[in-house]
Amino acid sequence: MLFRTLLAAGLMSALPVSWADTPALPSAYLKSDLQVAQLTIPKSDVRRLVEEDSKAIGQPLRIGDVQRVDQALLNGGAARRGAWTEVDGRSVWALDIASEDAVSLDLHFSRFQLPEGAELYLSNADRSYVLGPIRGSDALADGQYYTALVPGERLRLEVVADSAQRDGINLHLAGVTYGYRGLFGLQDHPDTITSGACNIDVACPLGDTWGDQIDGVGQYIFTRPNGNYVCTGTLVANTAGTPVPYFLTANHCVSTEEVAQTMRVYWNYQSATCRTPGSGASGSSLPRPATFSNGATLRMTYSSNDTSLVELNAPVPPSEDPFFVGWDRRNLATPGNPQVTGAVTIHHPAGHEKRISKDDDSLSVTSYLSDAASASGSHYRIGNWEHGTTEGGSSGSALFAPSGHLIGTLHGGYASCSSNTQDWYGRIYQSWNGGGSNATRLSNWLDPAGTAPEVFDGYRGTPLDDADIAVTLSATPDPVDIGEQLSIVSNVSNSGPGAASNVSVSVSLPDGLAFASATGTGWSCSPSGDFVNCAYANPLNNGAASAVTVLANVVATETGPVTVSVEASAANPDPNGSNNSDSVEVEITGEPPRPDAIFCSGFEDGEDGSCGAAVDPDIVDSGVVNHTVTSAVGITGFSINWFTGATCNCDTETGYDINPYSQAGNLLSFWFYPNDDTLDRAGMVVGGKYAALPSGTVIGPAATFDAVDGNSMSVYMADWRAGTHGYLGFRFRNPVTNQINYGYAELDTTSGGGFPMTIVRYWYNSAGNPITIP
Repeated sequence: MLFRTLLAAGLMSALPVSWADTPALPSAYLKSDLQVAQLTIPKSDVRRLVEEDSKAIGQPLRIGDVQRVDQALLNGGAARRGAWTEVDGRSVWALDIASEDAVSLDLHFSRFQLPEGAELYLSNADRSYVLGPIRGSDALADGQYYTALVPGERLRLEVVADSAQRDGINLHLAGVTYGYRGLFGLQDHPDTITSGACNIDVACPLGDTWGDQIDGVGQYIFTRPNGNYVCTGTLVANTAGTPVPYFLTANHCVSTEEVAQTMRVYWNYQSATCRTPGSGASGSSLPRPATFSNGATLRMTYSSNDTSLVELNAPVPPSEDPFFVGWDRRNLATPGNPQVTGAVTIHHPAGHEKRISKDDDSLSVTSYLSDAASASGSHYRIGNWEHGTTEGGSSGSALFAPSGHLIGTLHGGYASCSSNTQDWYGRIYQSWNGGGSNATRLSNWLDPAGTAPEVFDGYRGTPLDDADIAVTLSATPDPVDIGEQLSIVSNVSNSGPGAASNVSVSVSLPDGLAFASATGTGWSCSPSGDFVNCAYANPLNNGAASAVTVLANVVATETGPVTVSVEASAANPDPNGSNNSDSVEVEITGEPPRPDAIFCSGFEDGEDGSCGAAVDPDIVDSGVVNHTVTSAVGITGFSINWFTGATCNCDTETGYDINPYSQAGNLLSFWFYPNDDTLDRAGMVVGGKYAALPSGTVIGPAATFDAVDGNSMSVYMADWRAGTHGYLGFRFRNPVTNQINYGYAELDTTSGGGFPMTIVRYWYNSAGNPITIP
């Protein structure tokens, strides 16, 4: 399964994800009946907060209200609330944090200690968003940790560790932030407003010649004692030409080391398409980006023209292809000096995706909020924006001359979609020497060698060396029977000369193969449609190789050859692209499921369990299967595909429809894959449980269905754990018709927990119609 990996350097790097991604937590943890502690945070007064925000002229845009908690959650492994639960050989401690009507929640740990091997996960209420694993090495230098935003009014925190590691765990929760502005595709609280629709996406034609500068701009969230805020900043070049992650922003956003440490900078948060300015789509926000940088060190700040420079705690990942923008520190737009006409800014209005604005007129130099020109002024004045605008959240963004060089940072102004008027940008000309000390001037940091250029061009991060990535593919057994598993091995090698970064493979599974699992040291994999995408966590050195194995269930409905293929890639330039892909042909054999043989069309049996006369041609009857499941299957369980009849001792989410498993205490549980929030696969619920249904029950669209995790099993499984003979109603998506089909299974369970359990036989209506138990 794919894990959102937080690298030791403090970066979160993952395959691109959105808020609706499949959860990354191992299914064993989701299935378990965890003992979950509860913490309720008071609801913030959003109307009061918005009123305060409206009066906070010259301040950054607040997006959340910090609620002080100051509680030790785990102290030397001892739980102040709740208790540890043993799951699949590891210990899990869980806490639910809730605050009514919050748009998002995030946490501040004043003490964050996890020994090596211990992990922390965060998820929202329905687990449609999971962050983790977060490790002890991700803590800031002073032992604190600030999490990313988790959507919704309820957050689940889970700590996973070996029992021997628990004594080394110390988590002290200092505060919880109640989010009330809808960043990253979340809907705003009804008492707030969204960004203006007049903003222009960087993917629009106006951004066509600004690709380098666009790649240098980031949106960031930071925390003060009274809330979370959002601003914009820009990576800047230094005269040594090194990829030191200097990030230029506004003093009114970040002016102290304490605040700099809380920064979470998001990269490449932008629309891939140009949404029509003024349209409803242009005024809505998009899902969050995949990568953020955590924490920074304040290098200089100069309040006179509102400039601050921080150094991010870790390099920007090469996968983000960062650009370090050049700068022009000349005394521009003053008498006798070069004038500037057609200035551009690239920014994150309201904290939403990256936008671009342009002023067609000439800049003037004034003091802040003044219209009077002054050669000694501290700011560049924008009279009005002819294209786009700026808003709260744009603070700290760069002003660019038409040459593409950075010349100032946004302090403030009156511009908006409804009032497209003045803005003022602190001049680099002034902050270069600033207040005369290292802590108040840019020169020491951006010109470490003292070469004193007035204009300096930008550059990409240190170019990666060439890396000749090659991949070979094998698949066994060949031939493979329907109902078996196919092992697909991708072996990736690097012939150099450089070490390969961000190595990944994409395995294409043809019809008839369904992803089951994937393994490989250093690899994390996730299915996506017909593909399995796998990422390698470490650089692949020159001469090294690494293999990842994908197991696929053979669920074909006909025999014959199929082709499996793979493509490999890395962030490096590849001098030989001809060896980046491979494919193999595999022969599928065995007996395919046939409606006239394996599945019977009706209820009547012939002799020896064979098919008899048809009653309803749409009703599919499995015949007697007698699949007996014992508690020995453990938390992995036993899985069955209602359509093909395929089974396995596995709990893969792809290719199966129900997964009976053993919860702690040898208790029978039904796993309908609650990770899939469509509820395509679900059990029929009567009286708040998976009921043992009697004859005459109708299973169809009017019935209630659910798929629950381990915490609800004690209620939902009451009938079956008590021991009974009856029918379980279910639904699933037919892979041929793509319709939801309804059916029921005849089950025998045993008192004292439900095991052993036997799936005697099952039926479903292949036309998507209701079905009645006779």
